[in-house]
Amino acid sequence: DDPRKQLSLPECERRVHFALNCGAASCPPIKNFTPESVDEELRVAALAFMEMGENLSVDEAKAVVCVTKIISWYKSDFGDSDIEVAQTLLPWMRQDAREKVQRIIESTGGVKLRYMPYDWSTNASMHKEYNPRDLKTKKGGRCCSIL
Repeated sequence: DDPRKQLSLPECERRVHFALNCGAASCPPIKNFTPESVDEELRVAALAFMEMGENLSVDEAKAVVCVTKIISWYKSDFGDSDIEVAQTLLPWMRQDAREKVQRIIESTGGVKLRYMPYDWSTNASMHKEYNPRDLKTKKGGRCCSIL
């Protein structure tokens, strides 16, 4: 009876977890997506997110893969076990990380997932201070005569 159900995807789209943003520092960057290119845009968002050191690190000696906390929250979207999750993430890893994870799996038959702390502070560190005097019209004049 939920009218939102008609808008849901028939299958899980894992890459959406690398695209949604809540405003926290550990969230993926804000992106615009287009209907024509959403598949490629989600692919690029997943690659970019997994490329960042704060979202993925591999300790081959300890057979440990550390991933963003987001993966633990939505683990069932990525797999039922640590090895399944790691294998699901492989296509979005950089080549060096992907090769390390593959060697871990080949040599040990598994992998240990660990989750990085999530930074809930705002990701607005690059924001500009709002100053209404900086507002201009298209013609280059001030936005409002009272400024």
